[in-house]
Amino acid sequence: MRGTVVMLLAVVALAPAVAYAAETTDLDGSAFVFVPGDPVKVVDVTQPYVPLEVATIPIQSWELSQVPVNGNTYLVAMGTDDILHIWDVTVPYRPVPASSLPAPIGDDPLGVTDVDWAEADGRTFALISAGDSIHVIDVTDPQNPSRTGEIRNGERRIDALGGVVDAEQFWADQMPYLIVAGSDAVQIIGFDVPTEPEGISVIRQGEYGFGTVGGLLDVDIAASESGVYALIMGAHSVMVADITDPGHPVHVDTFVHMNLVDMDVLQTEDTSYALAMCIDKMHIIDMRDPNRPVEISDIPISTADVAGIEADGRLWALSVGETIDALDITNPESPMPAYVREGGFSYAPEATEIAVIDGDLYVLTASVGRSTIQITEITDPANPVPVSAVVGGQHAHGIIHGPHDVAVTEADGRTYAVVPNVYSNSMAILDITDPRSPTIESNVEFPTLRVPTSVAIFDSGSSKYAAVAGHYAESIRLLDITDPGAPVLGVLIRDGQYGFEAVGDPLSLDAVTIGNSSYILVSSYFENAVQVIDVTDPDSPVPTAALFDRIDGYTLGGPHEIKAVQIGGETFAVVAAAYDSSISIIDITDPRSPSLASRMTDGRGGFDHLDTVQYLDVVSHGDRTLLVATSYFDHTVQLADITDPRAPEPLPSAVQGQDGFDALVGPTDVAVASHGGIAYVAVADYFGNGIQIAEIDGLSLKAASTVSAGPQESLPLAITTGVQSATISGRTYALTASPAQDVVQITDITNPITPTAVSLIRHGEDGFVMDNPAGIEVGEISGGHYAFVAGVDSESVQVVDISEPDDPKPVYLMRDGLGWVVETEFLLIDRMPYLVMVDRTNDTLHIMDVSDPAGPERVAVLPDVISSAQGVDVIRTAEKVLALVFSFDHHTVHIIDITDPANPHQVSAISGEKYLQAVTDLDSITIGTRTLSAISSYKTDTVSVVDITDPLNPVLLSSVQGGEGGHYLHSPESLQVAAIGDGVFVAVANGNDSLQLMDITDPLRPVLAAPIGMVNGSSIYGTTDVEIVKIGADWYVLFQTIDGNITPLLDITDPYGPVDMSLIPPLHHLEQLR
Repeated sequence: MRGTVVMLLAVVALAPAVAYAAETTDLDGSAFVFVPGDPVKVVDVTQPYVPLEVATIPIQSWELSQVPVNGNTYLVAMGTDDILHIWDVTVPYRPVPASSLPAPIGDDPLGVTDVDWAEADGRTFALISAGDSIHVIDVTDPQNPSRTGEIRNGERRIDALGGVVDAEQFWADQMPYLIVAGSDAVQIIGFDVPTEPEGISVIRQGEYGFGTVGGLLDVDIAASESGVYALIMGAHSVMVADITDPGHPVHVDTFVHMNLVDMDVLQTEDTSYALAMCIDKMHIIDMRDPNRPVEISDIPISTADVAGIEADGRLWALSVGETIDALDITNPESPMPAYVREGGFSYAPEATEIAVIDGDLYVLTASVGRSTIQITEITDPANPVPVSAVVGGQHAHGIIHGPHDVAVTEADGRTYAVVPNVYSNSMAILDITDPRSPTIESNVEFPTLRVPTSVAIFDSGSSKYAAVAGHYAESIRLLDITDPGAPVLGVLIRDGQYGFEAVGDPLSLDAVTIGNSSYILVSSYFENAVQVIDVTDPDSPVPTAALFDRIDGYTLGGPHEIKAVQIGGETFAVVAAAYDSSISIIDITDPRSPSLASRMTDGRGGFDHLDTVQYLDVVSHGDRTLLVATSYFDHTVQLADITDPRAPEPLPSAVQGQDGFDALVGPTDVAVASHGGIAYVAVADYFGNGIQIAEIDGLSLKAASTVSAGPQESLPLAITTGVQSATISGRTYALTASPAQDVVQITDITNPITPTAVSLIRHGEDGFVMDNPAGIEVGEISGGHYAFVAGVDSESVQVVDISEPDDPKPVYLMRDGLGWVVETEFLLIDRMPYLVMVDRTNDTLHIMDVSDPAGPERVAVLPDVISSAQGVDVIRTAEKVLALVFSFDHHTVHIIDITDPANPHQVSAISGEKYLQAVTDLDSITIGTRTLSAISSYKTDTVSVVDITDPLNPVLLSSVQGGEGGHYLHSPESLQVAAIGDGVFVAVANGNDSLQLMDITDPLRPVLAAPIGMVNGSSIYGTTDVEIVKIGADWYVLFQTIDGNITPLLDITDPYGPVDMSLIPPLHHLEQLR
């Protein structure tokens, strides 16, 4: 049986490369697909564009069927081990083995070709097709399956079962029948007495008016008010037969389609479509009037098995093979790839590009976290129009999966966007000739290029090439994209080989033509270097120059974006250096002998908005060359005149909240282009979830418009996005927050290999109040277990009894006197339980006695504890109990003595240190008589270790910056410290990179233990929160990613050799968990 299958967004890798039937089921309004393979995968496809792999079933099976029995759902799968496996999948994310039946088909030499099910006489049966027979297994009691019999060719008027390929059940006049496709004929069988099935009729090709369809491959049923119809697919045609009278089937029509592969019928209350898959094409046949079927469209699509489903209020068709591709066929005359959506806001955009398409002006923005390319028309800059979005996803491992850059190019009169994807280690090429209907032209996966962050396009003769930076791979890949539909992998440029000295950790690329030669420019972020490469012959690239920080006068600390510009017959590289808050202009007119032309530094010469500058662009505007650069921390766009590159001049800048600039809350990438004599600027506002559109009016920036969802749609850096753990009744649970969905999920991770979701806590249901839950803390009080969930928008802390993890209950809501609680900490002082909270709105520290979780009492309030509080950590030293409150905006840590909870008082502060700017997180540990704090800095990409054993005199012991000693620290957002074995380790979550482990056993000399992104792949690129948990004798780390709030689980028992375990997907939409 082929149930309905939902699309898995864009592309999901599967095996083997032959057609097979995936099975689906709909449970309580949620849709799931069971994907055959080794193992069998269970994928939640309730939202087809955000599929979630929620479980695996440890069997190898290529023929299976979901079977409803007594209100439950079972998966019946014929294993390659010659065993029929039956699993209870009523709760699909928690499959349970029910039973198994060895050798259900005996020694049939032809093997199993189909598994299906049927009902008759009040019982349920599995049908296993093999050779010239159908084996009938009674599964009415799934715990005790039994053989009922065998439907054989040559018995009881059955003579068309030679080479059975498919079987389906149908009902006519309330009687059960089977329709079975043999190799060249179709047999209809009466099944009212399952032990004595009887042949009723045969449909033979070319006889009694029936057409010829070729070797039979599939059969399906379409029922309607007018009767029951069979769709019979052969190698070259699909035939429709009226089988309302099973004894006298009647030919209706035949559709000729060469090279047919598979077929499915999609039926809803209002529609009925047959989906016929050919090689590289799918046909849609309208079956609403089955007596007059009409073919309405054919669609290019990858060749595979085909299935259809109704989901998310729309109709979907998909192909299932090595990949799963899907189409929205709600309007079957104009099907759309599922990855294309209507235009909307750009959520968390990081990269932007401006393109002229057919005379109109567009902005393309790329969001890593949302796996989205947004296209917005700005032909009228005062009235921007979002026209479309190409959406990928983490769980599908789709083609658009963590897009980090966009480059626009043209070929043969068409316009393309080239997009590197950091999550899937791939590069996609989109045809955006029609910006309202973009399509994926091709995709290239990079087996050795880890985290592709940037792409540059260049020409070589009549060919067009792309250069792609592999940030983690210390290499650059060249590709021939002359044919955008069939890119060809070219040379791999590796750091340290053939004279390439500065392509380690390449972050940004640009291309330029100098004379008759083509070059690419490379910024190597952690190497603090720039490389110039001659790619005139793409098969033999040549390094021409390497420039390093603090050598020959260059200031290249943390080089981020690099751009090429030609001014007055000379060529220059313009480089943003984040660590130095400066922009260097380098003369590369002679690529073999570059020289520094000038440098712009924040706070000098009128350049006041280059703090930690990362992104920039340049444009020729009239007789001038202008530079625009963004500062995330200043919330500004710096404009500069670089017409004389050796004497750049500052021009008036744009500042958030002034003169109509309302989308510079957290500006990242910027693009500028001249069109129709006007220079347009587009700024990606990462934190504000939008785009700022501006014009360059004379020599100043003029705000034109914004397209913004606002910062309230973000997960601000000032909060913990929420992952915690608790051990309850001998079992270990993970608690993960999904702020966008206002839920907290509880998952049993006692067996880290197979985490199992057990419940959801949802804002607004069952008395829970936690609008935008951003932080979770847990604690044990008087034998009970409780979670404390901070709700940002509700300005509250919800106390939840989680003693029974599958049935959490709200017990109290702390709201009085609270604003935005950014973090909470639970601890015991003199055996009494307390909750310490820091309130960012009121700059206040609250200490609550939670001895009675249903009636907490405030015991102290410390006002003005710190300005713009980021979070709080509590630690017990040898003599004191301390709270450490830190600020992102003011680069300060205040140490508060809370030994007497009723009388908290500040004892010291840590401030002024270069490496404590923009503190995002802090965690402390006491080892013996020594207490250490690890502190992360978002601005300087550092983790520092401070000795607070004497809280009156904290001592900075060490600071490690990204790039030093192999450390991959890039915008660290969260960290946690733990003593593992004989060592002390820090797990660091990097918002713009991956997780890494640091060994601080010797706090004066921290060393890299393991960069997880390097070990486990880039699918964990972009992490926001981290939790270390001990399960049994082993240690694990939980961390959340910015893409879909997914929570990976890693075994770090050996911190120098972490092992990838599993993923905890967010199941916030499932009715079963509510």
